[in-house]
Amino acid sequence: LSSDDAQAIRVHNLKVDINLGTRSYNRLRRAFPSLSNLHSVYRLQCRIASLSGIQPKLFDCCINSCCCFTGDLSREQQCPYCSEPRLGTNNQPRRQFSYLPIIPRLVSFFHNKNLAEKMQYRAKYPSGNGPLEDVFDGAHYRRLRQVHVTIGSETLPHKFFSHPTDIAIGLSTDGFCPFKRRKQTC
Repeated sequence: LSSDDAQAIRVHNLKVDINLGTRSYNRLRRAFPSLSNLHSVYRLQCRIASLSGIQPKLFDCCINSCCCFTGDLSREQQCPYCSEPRLGTNNQPRRQFSYLPIIPRLVSFFHNKNLAEKMQYRAKYPSGNGPLEDVFDGAHYRRLRQVHVTIGSETLPHKFFSHPTDIAIGLSTDGFCPFKRRKQTC
């Protein structure tokens, strides 16, 4: 890494760690002339994105957040819920959803020796029939370890979590509403 890249990473980490907003960051740059050489927030974010190698995927969505134009809606030119047009007068999407794919992020964990070691927790955990102390002691996880992976109608020769680099991901929510106009949560 160049010294400029290392500084950009340190500045970005500090900005995120202390939850420093864009307006405050810009005021800090103006208030202290010695900090005027710091990148603008836009340049800083672009540089960090470039260094991370993780590129967001953009999906067009309704201006009113009714839907995302993917799957069956990928060819629609107006929202099926509120009839708002997908594109503006400049023929550009009126709103987009930025999605960061999880696989490149997980792969990057294995490029960091410290994180790669932490990612081995599941593989090294002594799961057993004793008291429930960890998610890896749970019946569902233990049952999955006995099941061959099946994709479509093809059963593969390996079982779930049979390789030490396999990753178990859990998701827990108390309900969320992905679109503003919906009355119910997921």
